[in-house]
Amino acid sequence: MESFAGFTFGAPYILLAIILLPAIYWLLRVTPPAPKRVVFPPLRFLLGLKSSEETPARTPLWLLLLRLFAAALAILALAQPSYDAAPAVKGASPLVLFVDNGWTAAAHWDIRASAMRRALSGAERDGRPIVIVPTAEAKPPAPDLLDAGRAAKAADELLPRAWLPDRARAAAALAHVHFTSAPQILWLSDGLDHGGAKAIADALAKIGSLTVFADEPALSPLALLPVGNGTGGFDITVMRMPAAEAREGHIAALDSRGQVIEQAAFRFAPNQAR
Repeated sequence: MESFAGFTFGAPYILLAIILLPAIYWLLRVTPPAPKRVVFPPLRFLLGLKSSEETPARTPLWLLLLRLFAAALAILALAQPSYDAAPAVKGASPLVLFVDNGWTAAAHWDIRASAMRRALSGAERDGRPIVIVPTAEAKPPAPDLLDAGRAAKAADELLPRAWLPDRARAAAALAHVHFTSAPQILWLSDGLDHGGAKAIADALAKIGSLTVFADEPALSPLALLPVGNGTGGFDITVMRMPAAEAREGHIAALDSRGQVIEQAAFRFAPNQAR
């Protein structure tokens, strides 16, 4: 049942219309009054004729159930359902968003931003203090307790950086924050180990209750180094995190109007990172 935990509704009050389904069922079962018989002499010519089609006196049960199902779907659609895979955030203790924002998180940044918005919305509803700790800022993070408004502004200004995260530095900074009670920590991870994810998870678990929301990319993220001038044109260096599989792709050069003016292929051999 955990797969349904991410469902939310933009207009949940419309779901109250579900209680009207029994009334709809009763209305659909109502049999109309019998027609009144009026003698019309020319109809004698039709006596004895048999119609190949017959109208049932009552709506079949399967049709009633189908109509009720259609009504329930209409009610759910009007309630504006949406799904967010981020873990639900509820409670009264301080909330910590430990956010990987290095270049390895850029490919799924929209998902990460959505998870932050959902977490902040729940914290605002519950009146909880919030701490946001990015792991890839140029300056050492100085986390502090924020209200919902300031936290939302900080989350909107948070962007992926062009270098790898320094989780150990961010975790050490978080350890110096004074909490009145054990916080709930939501780690928005890029899904990569970076050589010490287990140690970071253990350190965060000592500070508070830890939940990890990790990206699961089908392919490792790629990075481009600054363009260089070669003998035959521009030189591009592509980097990735170490991976056992080979990988191929193309890089395109675009003009100011977004038109492709040149493209080149690249290939990573197994375990090649550059």
